[in-house]
Amino acid sequence: MRLQAVKRACSGGSEPKHKARDLLSTLPKETIMTFEAAKTQLAALTPEGRIWTDGDGYLDLVLDQAGESLSLGLGVVGDDDSKEGFLLARVVLYADCFSDCEEVDEEMVIAAAAKALNLPEDMECQVGIEVYDGSTNEEGQMVPVEEEGEIEVDAFEVHFSPEQPVSSLDSELLRRLIADAPYILPTEE
Repeated sequence: MRLQAVKRACSGGSEPKHKARDLLSTLPKETIMTFEAAKTQLAALTPEGRIWTDGDGYLDLVLDQAGESLSLGLGVVGDDDSKEGFLLARVVLYADCFSDCEEVDEEMVIAAAAKALNLPEDMECQVGIEVYDGSTNEEGQMVPVEEEGEIEVDAFEVHFSPEQPVSSLDSELLRRLIADAPYILPTEE
């Protein structure tokens, strides 16, 4: 199934705090916040089978099964200005998630992604949306659509970064996000 969607510059508040696609490659090599402290805080809330791995300046939640690790789209990144760690939650929504619609807009995509992640309605977040039409690069990886306007869509990748640092987020909210992190939302079929 392919949807028609109007691609516009991202809104959902102000510009995204983190351009999620480029985020991990542009972080400084030295860690801004104490990721050991963040890992300790998050590890206590993480169920068995899900673990936090270290990257260059970020933490990534992965599903660890039978020696295979799969990123679940939940991470913590450092911020140069505040010296704090911020949550970055991502979810992929395939066109099938909107099977009842012929056209979708940014508001519908953000609402579906927030629901999939089980984010509270009143949580202030920076939001970014990547739109994919099925195009791939030389390595066969899907690449996001750059131009704006009406396009046929295969998938959306939506990124949320709460305004509050991880250390200020409610433990029950973090526990729920960690336990339910889907990254790729199953289709309705």
